[in-house]
Amino acid sequence: MRKRNLFFFLLLALFLLTSCDFKEKAQIKFDEAESVLDSSFGEDGTQRVISENIVFPENLDGVALTWTSDKPEFLSAEGLVNRGDEDVEVTLTVVMKYGRQTRELKYEVAVKALEYTISFDSAGGSFVESVSAKANAEITKPEDPTREGHVFVGWFEEGAEEEFAFMTMPKRNVRLYARWEECRFTAGLKFELDEEGNYYVFEYEGTSPEVTIPSTYRNKPVTAIGAFAFYQADFLESITLPETIKVIGDCAFKYCDNLKNINLPEGFLKIGGNAFQNCASLETIVLSESLTYIGGSAFLYCTKLKIITLPENLTTLGADAFANCTSLESIVIPEKVTSIEKGLFFGCENLKNVTLPKNLTNIEDLAFYGCTDLETIALPEKLTKIGPYAFYKCANLESIDIPEGVTSIERYAFYGCEGLRKVNLPDGLASIGNQAFYDCKSLKSIFLPESVLTIGDHAFTYCDDLVICAAAPEMPGGWDYYWIYSFHDVEIPVHWGVDEVQEEGGFEYFVFEEGAAITRYFGDETKLAIPVEIGGHPVQKIGAKAFFGCANLLSATIPESVSIIEKNAFSETKATIYAQVASRPNSWSVFWNGNRPAYFGVEEVLEHECLEYIVVYGNALLTRYLGSEAVLEIPTYLGDHYLTGIGDSAFEAKKDLVSVSIPDSVSDLGEYAFTGCTNLENVTLSFRIEKIKYGTFMRCTSLKRIVISEQVKEIHAFAFSHCTSLKSIHLPENVYAIDRFAFYGSTNLVFYVQADSEKSDWDENWNNLNRPVYFGVDEILEYNGLECLLLDEGIMIARYVGDDEELVLPAAIGEYQVTGIGDRAFENCALLSKLYVPLNIEKNGSHAFLNCTNLAIYASATAKPAGWSGDWNPDDRPVHWGNEGWD
Repeated sequence: MRKRNLFFFLLLALFLLTSCDFKEKAQIKFDEAESVLDSSFGEDGTQRVISENIVFPENLDGVALTWTSDKPEFLSAEGLVNRGDEDVEVTLTVVMKYGRQTRELKYEVAVKALEYTISFDSAGGSFVESVSAKANAEITKPEDPTREGHVFVGWFEEGAEEEFAFMTMPKRNVRLYARWEECRFTAGLKFELDEEGNYYVFEYEGTSPEVTIPSTYRNKPVTAIGAFAFYQADFLESITLPETIKVIGDCAFKYCDNLKNINLPEGFLKIGGNAFQNCASLETIVLSESLTYIGGSAFLYCTKLKIITLPENLTTLGADAFANCTSLESIVIPEKVTSIEKGLFFGCENLKNVTLPKNLTNIEDLAFYGCTDLETIALPEKLTKIGPYAFYKCANLESIDIPEGVTSIERYAFYGCEGLRKVNLPDGLASIGNQAFYDCKSLKSIFLPESVLTIGDHAFTYCDDLVICAAAPEMPGGWDYYWIYSFHDVEIPVHWGVDEVQEEGGFEYFVFEEGAAITRYFGDETKLAIPVEIGGHPVQKIGAKAFFGCANLLSATIPESVSIIEKNAFSETKATIYAQVASRPNSWSVFWNGNRPAYFGVEEVLEHECLEYIVVYGNALLTRYLGSEAVLEIPTYLGDHYLTGIGDSAFEAKKDLVSVSIPDSVSDLGEYAFTGCTNLENVTLSFRIEKIKYGTFMRCTSLKRIVISEQVKEIHAFAFSHCTSLKSIHLPENVYAIDRFAFYGSTNLVFYVQADSEKSDWDENWNNLNRPVYFGVDEILEYNGLECLLLDEGIMIARYVGDDEELVLPAAIGEYQVTGIGDRAFENCALLSKLYVPLNIEKNGSHAFLNCTNLAIYASATAKPAGWSGDWNPDDRPVHWGNEGWD
């Protein structure tokens, strides 16, 4: 048999499927031709005979088919194909006739499963690539298309109601169509489905300052703002929420520094932890009545949040929820809240008023820490716990009533409550923790019931105003040794064995065998008559520090019934005290009055136009000024009585007083008479006054001028102490005695002394600051604020007492030339900015221009004259020689 080489690249087989209701397509791939052609296989998928009538094609899918010799006559071919979706290898038996011979050949061919295609019509949106895969293969949903002004709803087959499910490839080609919703919310919002099949805002990728959240997305409700959704969106200023929103997640708006306001819709339920933390511009937030939960640190550091109304349905306020909301001023806690959690109002320094619910049981650690403006807070009856640091440094809290259910006040609970004046403790209280009331400087009174078994260390340290009444007859063993220890030797008096402390008319007292003992005064009267009896009991005793620190008290009258006054009863007051007894009884402490002026044997205290006085030997003694006038001219007569004296401390600390004139009828001016009158500028003294006593004008820091008469013989210690505005004083010839430190702290003084030298009775420290002193001065020349002395060599400028900004020194005053400037003559003239010095100034004293911080000096001389001191200009102020630059 003649061997013929038959070369061909591709056999085309077409299997005709006889089934009427099912066709399965596959592909036959002839490897050498690398071309494929659809062929049909039968329903059973097992064996099919290729028709003998098939004609070989010239090409396949555009690829030419080439034969090495004449194309053989195709007779038949058969093979097996496994039904399925995977590629398989198939052996085909092909019977061909070539010329007169018939030959059977076997060919291995690949039967390849068909791929199907899903194509997309985005309906005006961005292009989406088609997806091709074999039947039943897993497929992934492509990224959603975008379309300006619209929200993508989903992919749907034509006419379908349900969204196409991207799971596995169907055994068919599919065309999908995009559906869109018109966008009615801010672009850049990203949404995700929650477990319940609702959408929540997952993320915001935009930068718009105003954001609107939609009520629905892809035909489903939007019910939440997710955690961190707007985290650090510092451009965000306002946000509009739909009625469907129920929850704001943790940290959702954290660090949105410019978010100013937000309204939560009705039906809203929960604000997550840290949701609005550090929203530093948030001023208002309207909460819905349905809100039940506010998470921890939800509004932490919302420093501009002033007002927030909590709804009645709220049950939970998380720890630190409003911590460091420094602008928050008031808040009402709803009735369903039973616990003030840790640090809830930590650092809310402007919080003034808080209303607590009646069912509250706990106030946890640090709850009101640093609420420095908190003034009042009513603790409910059901309260059982006050945690550590709960009211730490609530500096303006004035009083607190601890409810019966509280058995322990934890450590540092009221530490540093400087304004706390009064505390009521319940009978069942068992313990007071370490430093619980430490540094409560204004705490005046506290009663310790017998139930108190333990008190921690330094519980009342630095409570300098405190008076304690204790039911125990002596200190119990469970009280720490240092429970009232003071680091600066301030005594805290304790009255032991007190059954009950009562109050009447501002007086706090207890009853003992002899009568009533006044332990503390809480009133604010300036003029006070202590009662003869109180609560039906004679007032027998005034306890230690009973009136201690009563800053308003200017006058107090003590009845004759008082037989005991303890130490420091009137210390740290400004009171003038009038006692009906003729002299101090021995049962009164030596230190009973705290060095306040006291007058004995006083039957009546009179008053004339705010001037309080008593009558001594038929004449009036002005004991206290009760007015607030700026300018006061004291009359010669008070009532019908001739005024001869002004008592000790009579005008003490009257800060309104600017000018006072004392009549010539007054011959005696008491100690400290005007001490602390910090605005007093001018005083006209009586010519009859011979002594300026101890501290008379102490700390009169505005006193600029005082004329001491020829009758003054003595100036006592500290008489003009710290008169820092007093620039000069003239001491007449008759002043034979000046005590030590008479002018202590008066740093601007220049002394003009009529005597030729110091007197023998002048203390060596009378001028302890070594201020300039001019002796033998009979007359002081005054010219445009300049105090000048006429010397042999001409006029010397001794002191400048004016307040000009520019000053031209005269070349002459009258017929006398101005030739010199004295030591420290212009010291501390801070207002002076330009000074002209004429050519004839031959001498310029030491430190003449010390502390003239704004001064420029224009001198006619072209260089420093030889007679000018080396330290005349110690601060090296600019000097323009030859008047260079003078306008």
